[in-house]
Amino acid sequence: MLKKALLGQCVSISASPLVSPEITPPTGLDVGEQVAAVLANKIQSAKVEFSLQLESENIIPDFIIVADTLVEDPEDFKISLGQPNDRNSGAVMLLRLSGGCHNVWSGTAVLSRDESGWKIISNVEYATVEIDDLSPEIIIELLESNSWVGKAGGYDLAGEMGNYARVISGDENCVLGFSPLIIEHLIKQISQFD
Repeated sequence: MLKKALLGQCVSISASPLVSPEITPPTGLDVGEQVAAVLANKIQSAKVEFSLQLESENIIPDFIIVADTLVEDPEDFKISLGQPNDRNSGAVMLLRLSGGCHNVWSGTAVLSRDESGWKIISNVEYATVEIDDLSPEIIIELLESNSWVGKAGGYDLAGEMGNYARVISGDENCVLGFSPLIIEHLIKQISQFD
């Protein structure tokens, strides 16, 4: 468990994946709608999983955060680039994104519970990223760094790709996987704790 100071308070933060399998983004929808659909599924899974923990009289966190991020294909707003399956698919994604701009869509939800049941606030946002023309040597460097593993679009803006890419509109937090609006809401909620 990681202890972090937030707004002068000590907040305990832990991360673990949901037990439920993640759905494949639905096809035929805009990428933002795909993220919203996956996020809705994760919200439902979290509600079920943590409700079962409550029934077992386990203590659940004050706040549960679920999120999803997809990269929009630069040439088709209905094609999403999720996490590469392997190094080759990572290379294909990097080649696809090289030398252009694309949108990154992130959806985040915060679930909390009181006597009346689940309270949920969620939002889907996007930011636009511009990537330099990537030479074969740079693509190899990015692949060898393994910063593509588990990252939508095959890159991590906070990793090696930060040397070759920049956010040109929107919020960097969105590219890193979280809706800035929901994170602001969460910080306000945490600051109300004594």
